[in-house]
Amino acid sequence: MTASRQLCVVVGLGLAAVLLTGCGRLTLTPAATSSASSASLLSVSPYPSSSFSGTSPVPVPSPAAVSGAGVDAVALAAVKAIESSDTRLDADPNDTAKRASAWLTPAFAQQVRAYPPVAAPGATWNRWAAHHAYVEVTTSLAGDDHPVDSATAAYRQVVAVLHPVGRDGWVGPAQTVVVFVTLTPVHGQWRLANEQPS
Repeated sequence: MTASRQLCVVVGLGLAAVLLTGCGRLTLTPAATSSASSASLLSVSPYPSSSFSGTSPVPVPSPAAVSGAGVDAVALAAVKAIESSDTRLDADPNDTAKRASAWLTPAFAQQVRAYPPVAAPGATWNRWAAHHAYVEVTTSLAGDDHPVDSATAAYRQVVAVLHPVGRDGWVGPAQTVVVFVTLTPVHGQWRLANEQPS
C-alpha cells in the first residue's frame, strides 16, 4: 500500500459511508494514529474447497478461537466475521457487523450499533436474500506494505473472497473485497477500531 493510500485509510475524523458490493453498510472512520510493523504476514483459507455447497452456514469465527495477541490472525478472522453475512439472520451487512461486534473495539462496536445503514442493501443483497443465502468467506493478507505496528495501533490490508451459498442449492459468483483495517489493543487483545472496504 502506498503511503498516500495509507494516509487516506488511516487519517481523518468523522463518518464515511461506504457501499460494499452493492450492499449498504455504514463504515465509520475514527481518528487513527500512524504506526509501523515488521510482523510476518500470513495467508489463511479457513474453508476446504468442498465446503461451498452446504445448506447451513459455517460458524463465524469467535475471538476465543484466535490468539488476540496476534495482529495478523485477528485481522484475518475479524474481517471474515464481519463479511460472513447470513440473509436469514441479517437484514443487511450492518447486521452482520453487529453480530461480529466481539471483534470490534467498544467504541467502534457502539458506532456500528448506533448508526443504521445509509442506503438500502442493494441488488446483490436482494439476490442473496431471494436464495436465503449465507456467505462463506476466505481471507488473506494483501501484502506487507504497512506502517510498523506500535503499542497502540496496527494496520492491515485484508483480501476477502465472498462465496454466497443459497439454501435452495444456488451458488452465486464469488466476490473479492479488499478491506483496510486499523486495529488497537483492548485489554491486551487486538480488536478492529476501523474497517474500510475498497
